[in-house]
Amino acid sequence: MDAVKVDVNSIPDETGRRFGQCIIAGLREYLKQPGAREALDARTRARNERRNSSGHESVPAVVH
Repeated sequence: MDAVKVDVNSIPDETGRRFGQCIIAGLREYLKQPGAREALDARTRARNERRNSSGHESVPAVVH
């Protein structure tokens, strides 16, 4: 499967803001569900444990 690459610099500022607002609104709705916070915290802990046990250091995101 080929990776999809998006040039985020070509996204207009207003579109980026609206997209971000939609993501935050969706997260807020998700967190209203019973047990959602606990499930999210558990997934976050598991992801962090996988990263820490892999022996690789995190690389900071590159902003163009």
